[in-house]
Amino acid sequence: MNENAVLLVDDDKFLLDMYSVKFTQAGFEVHPCFSTQEALDTLRKGLKPAVILFDVTMPGEDGFSFIRKIKDEKLAPQARIIALTNQGNEEDK
Repeated sequence: MNENAVLLVDDDKFLLDMYSVKFTQAGFEVHPCFSTQEALDTLRKGLKPAVILFDVTMPGEDGFSFIRKIKDEKLAPQARIIALTNQGNEEDK
């Protein structure tokens, strides 16, 4: 596991860029991905991030399906996984 690596997954380019800049400025090695498929490919190639931040609502495969694949394939067993969402109602939470 790379203690300094952060995998960011979001389909919103503005948010992906903003988080990338903030984490890079804080000294982290940032791996931004615009889709869950891109993120899975990155993990399958060997990235072992300390943290995975992902958007729950994305076109195609959603964040929950993405996390299930990570766990099923044991792609990032030590990573802290943090969901990002702007969903506010109780059912979505």
